Formats: sequence, structure tokens, C-alpha cells
Amino acid sequence: MTVHPTGRKMPYECEMCSERQLKPPAYLWVPDGKKISGSKDLRICKRCAIREHGRKNKTPLNEMTRMEDKDG
Repeated sequence: MTVHPTGRKMPYECEMCSERQLKPPAYLWVPDGKKISGSKDLRICKRCAIREHGRKNKTPLNEMTRMEDKDG
């Protein structure tokens, strides 16, 4: 599973915990095996992103960017 920041700070509803978020940035959660299972990407809150990314991950969550963002 991969978590990417979206750069969006508008109000939204977290699609993982169903809580309404007003200020925190949104993150995009991309499940492993997306093509096989046919599951969709989810817009999640920071709390869920930390849980899915893992606290012991070597790459900090704040520094991660999507590969598409690095090309442009």
C-alpha cells in the first residue's frame, strides 16, 4: 500500500474512517494489487495516512511525493 500527499487542504470526508476533516491535508491511499482486485484509490486523513504508511518507515510521510509530481 502506498500513501501520497495530494496538496489539498479543503474540507473533505476521509474515505477510510468516515470523519469530516476541515484543515489537515488529504492523502491518497493506493492499495497493493489495484489492477488485480479492481479497488479504487481512497482520499484519507493524516491520522489514517500515518497508520497505513507506518511509523517505522524510512521515508517520512511529509517528504513523499507521487512519481507524476516529480516528472513535472
